[in-house]
Amino acid sequence: MKRIAAFGCLLLALAMCACSNSSDDGRDKHYQRALEYVKQKNDNAAQLELQNAIKVDPKFADARYQLALLYLRKGDGQNAFRELQRASSLDPNNLDAAVKTAEFYLLTQNSKESRAVIEKVLQTDPHYLDALIVQANLDLVDGNFNGADKAVHAAMAKAGETDRLLNVQGRIQAAQNKPVEAEAAFRKAVEISPDHFPNYQTLFQYYQGTGQQQKAEELLAEIGKRFANSQQAQTLFADYYLRTNQPEKAEAALRRNIELAPDSSANRLRLADLYIKRERLPEAEKFLTQCVADFPDALELKLALADVKFDQNQVDEAKKLMAEILKVNPAHGGGKYIEAKVFLKEGKYTEARDILRSLTGDYPQWAEPYYFLALAHLRLGEAEQAQKACSNALQLAPGNSKFHTLQSQLRLMAGDGEGATKEAAIAVRIQPVNYAAQKLLAKGLLMMKKYDDCLKVVDDILARMPNDPEMYSIRAAVSVSVQKPQDAVKALASLLQLKPEDTNALREMVILQYPDQFDKQIEAVRAHIATGKPTSGQQQFLGDLLMQQGNFEDALRAYDSALQLDASNRGALVRRTQLQFAMGQQDEAMKILQDVLVADPDNFDANLQLATMCEIRGQNDQAMRLYKKVLELRPNNSRAANNLAWLMSQTDGADLGEALRLAMQAKQNLPDDPNIADTLGWIYYKRGSFPMAVTQYEAALSKQPENRNILYHLALARYASGDRSKAIADLDDLLQSGKPFLEREKAQETMRQWRQ
Repeated sequence: MKRIAAFGCLLLALAMCACSNSSDDGRDKHYQRALEYVKQKNDNAAQLELQNAIKVDPKFADARYQLALLYLRKGDGQNAFRELQRASSLDPNNLDAAVKTAEFYLLTQNSKESRAVIEKVLQTDPHYLDALIVQANLDLVDGNFNGADKAVHAAMAKAGETDRLLNVQGRIQAAQNKPVEAEAAFRKAVEISPDHFPNYQTLFQYYQGTGQQQKAEELLAEIGKRFANSQQAQTLFADYYLRTNQPEKAEAALRRNIELAPDSSANRLRLADLYIKRERLPEAEKFLTQCVADFPDALELKLALADVKFDQNQVDEAKKLMAEILKVNPAHGGGKYIEAKVFLKEGKYTEARDILRSLTGDYPQWAEPYYFLALAHLRLGEAEQAQKACSNALQLAPGNSKFHTLQSQLRLMAGDGEGATKEAAIAVRIQPVNYAAQKLLAKGLLMMKKYDDCLKVVDDILARMPNDPEMYSIRAAVSVSVQKPQDAVKALASLLQLKPEDTNALREMVILQYPDQFDKQIEAVRAHIATGKPTSGQQQFLGDLLMQQGNFEDALRAYDSALQLDASNRGALVRRTQLQFAMGQQDEAMKILQDVLVADPDNFDANLQLATMCEIRGQNDQAMRLYKKVLELRPNNSRAANNLAWLMSQTDGADLGEALRLAMQAKQNLPDDPNIADTLGWIYYKRGSFPMAVTQYEAALSKQPENRNILYHLALARYASGDRSKAIADLDDLLQSGKPFLEREKAQETMRQWRQ
């Protein structure tokens, strides 16, 4: 769920301001009117007049400075920073504008730029108080405690022990692990200015940060009495109550803030955010709907309502609000943000990605666009970019459960079970009701083979969500891993009750329940199909079982049923051609596969099956071309690598070095496969490495001692390596047995040559 408070200031910053209706009036006239409006506390009118003055004279530094102060009062940090930069650039003597610019740099952790500005100010006035305070903070951030202390004492020499300077001094002492001195400085600041709320806030944060809970609560009570009508105090209470899991008190504090400042959209946004965090979306929608009705021109409230509606799948209403925002300001960042989310919902991932990339550039401190950018990259298959975007979101908002959940998913996809488990655990700790994170936690534990912990999580989820098929799938996987097949069968049966169309679950269940018993497997599949609505995948699985049993006619009918249910099921179509080929309908089968590849050139199964058929029919050039295509699609496919290596070893002029590489790749994935050892042996034989060929053939025969083709190959290798008597005797025994094998005629010719 989103966090409105996390980008509240940005929402305010995106507000559209009215434009001047008179470019003919002199700048001073507009400026003087603005100052009068400021005195009257009519900030909107003052802002309009200042903007008119700047239109007349874009280099009017005083107007830009006053406009920056207005933006600061409104909480619009982005526009305030921009105007302060311009004002200080146009008027180098405006030291306050320069210092405030430096403070903004410091807040955004840009210490280098902040220090550069402050150094220029202090060159102009070495005793400028606010500049010395910023310098002290810069040194404190850099760990230069002596420099920070020196700057504070220089400021105190001019202004005395002000509460502001004492607070900086307290922070310096706290950073140096001087708790007594730090607390004394903070308390003295409160004594000097007992009606200045920030002094209490700093002391409260110090108590909280140092774990002095009793003192913090005592100070909180004092703040409540002294600042009962302070918005800052109520905000402090709300934040504290949220951290200590007292949502009712937090809501009361936020409502009090709305009473104190009924026109403040920021206060309303904070209350809406509370509803959202507590999974009370209908209340958030109702509240924000009323807010928009009361303040129809407040785009930030309209944006928040659009986001809430979007999260409740009211996409059309969210799009309507988005259109209203973008009509007022086509470049409105919040409106573009909703537009990107809508594109994601509609499957327009490229369009969403492009908008979100732009938003992250324009608003680098806004976490949500990074999160949705990660989703866009993920949908586009750009895993590395998704990981980077999600990490950026977490850097900006490390306490967001949703962000940790996505990070867990990305780690799981990358095969990092430990990382996935860690991120999911954080997400659950932040938001215990995060169901998606709990599921990812179970998957991560399964990947790490922590089966007992995984089952605890699964059982906890099923206790609350007994109808989740995925949890039964995980339970079945755990049971298989700990060699409890009957428990796995039970879990898969529960899964199929909830999701009877799940072909994978059906396949796993019958194979576990009846290992190597094709009759019973077929009976179980037919019984399951009869109980409900059959699917194309289930009919295809039935056909596979029937084909393995040797019941070709029934298998053909099952594949036909699969294709009747889903004509686009190319897996069933490829299986059917395999069966046709075995039944002697070779040309027809190969023509069907060729047609499939015309429509879908990257179909893995069709390429592999057609390659095998070509190899069987001796069409080696065509087979090799297809096997190469298979390896382009799946570079680690051992079957294609081995078969291609074998065909290359049979082809004059072929690259035997490449054939060896392919065979060794296949061997690495399937080290005990006798067919791969046979291929390797033949390549070694062709390359003249006869002892190595003998080793491979012996390994192959240990797995298939009755394979007469391998026996023949071993005799060839022994003869070539010098062990001629053994080779002749072995080949003679093989031929005298009278048993058929593929290369018998070649073996007989070889024996005649040896005897001569």
